[in-house]
Amino acid sequence: MARIVKQPVIGIYIFLFLSSITMAPNFPIVGDRLAFADFVMGFTILAAWAQGRPRQVEPRLRQVELFADILIALCTVSSLLALLVGGDPVRVFLFMAIYLYGYVVFKTIVRHVDDVEKFKMACLAWGLGAALVIVVGFLASTGIYKPAWTFDAKINRISATMKDSGQVASYIAPALLLYVYVATSQQIKPIYRIAAIGLCGMAVVVLLGTGSRISFVMLLFFVAYVGFVSLTGKRRISRAPVILFLAAVLIGGGSYVVSVWSDTSEEYGLLTTSPFERAIKMLSMQTRQGLGVPTSLLEQYGGTRYEEISTALEHFPESPMFGVGSGMFSQTFKTNEVHNSAFALLIENGLFAFLFFCLWWAAIVMLLIGCRRHARSSQLKFVYSLAIGVVLVFLLYQMTTNGLRQRPFWFVPALALCSARLLRTEEQPKPDTAGMVVAAAR
Repeated sequence: MARIVKQPVIGIYIFLFLSSITMAPNFPIVGDRLAFADFVMGFTILAAWAQGRPRQVEPRLRQVELFADILIALCTVSSLLALLVGGDPVRVFLFMAIYLYGYVVFKTIVRHVDDVEKFKMACLAWGLGAALVIVVGFLASTGIYKPAWTFDAKINRISATMKDSGQVASYIAPALLLYVYVATSQQIKPIYRIAAIGLCGMAVVVLLGTGSRISFVMLLFFVAYVGFVSLTGKRRISRAPVILFLAAVLIGGGSYVVSVWSDTSEEYGLLTTSPFERAIKMLSMQTRQGLGVPTSLLEQYGGTRYEEISTALEHFPESPMFGVGSGMFSQTFKTNEVHNSAFALLIENGLFAFLFFCLWWAAIVMLLIGCRRHARSSQLKFVYSLAIGVVLVFLLYQMTTNGLRQRPFWFVPALALCSARLLRTEEQPKPDTAGMVVAAAR
């Protein structure tokens, strides 16, 4: 704790690592939403505040950050207005506090991970946390070590160290791009590069074991994106590990997907289908049932999520400007919450919150594209290509859940902004070696 007081960035590293463990006891009001990582971050925020005036950020980062400022302000106003029309005070204040906390986490990371070395340490902490989830999840998947807390007891889906299986993909899938950097870097020891590829392989098993369709889609995107950015262009990276990994996934994983997809001997069942086959069988079944039926892709593959979004759009005109208040959708319309970050904001916090959410994430992607364009070294261009992939794969996840209530929703964009500081190493003027030699001779 004393080190965090002196250097709040250490608390950020611990928070990023401990966010891999979200199982927590039930507390009054907040339930099991508070994990140990949040107590560390709470102390870190206090330590950062005690240091005095907040640090300034570069104009290009501040411009992107401004969209987050406006978004959280709109969400807060929406929640307060909801109280005036009879919103549940406990629920409104709870989710308003969750969003405000996430926002402060975002701001704290952006301001304190302010140089290249700190950024590397932050990525290392996240990577180690993801490794913990992957290893525990893999052991549970294979049955080597499968205590009751590593999977959902009702439907047997892998949750590893997370509260539920749905949180596994949001934490580890974006982090896989960090392992790709390690595996392809010629400056890193071979043992670590092999370990990174091994973790990617185990992550494939874990993501399938979560039994989630979006995990399966994120996995497909990851393989396609890594293959594209690694095998195209002139970059000084080791392509061999990536080629071997992609070959193994395409041959082994592809054969598995085809065999499960084509197996019609047993119908899909929530309690009877293996979690490793769940996503593939669901998509296969929906595709077969949808043949010749003029339904939209969203309706065909969305299931209950389609119904939630339809309900949100149906009731949106009733309160278009400020919505029904944070966390109030399920209680107001007596249904599940909207499993989509954008549409959840639209119905709960209004049109303007929805627009600034879209602008914020679009601005992050555009910033990273700009950083890649201005990077002079091929290695740094590759890093920014991976950073773009991190954001895109996380955006995929947000299409099927309300991400504002999860820690990665706030620390992923924060680290994406911090990565822009990598350009400093190239923008700094290099010493005039010839001039120094001449001056020494004189």
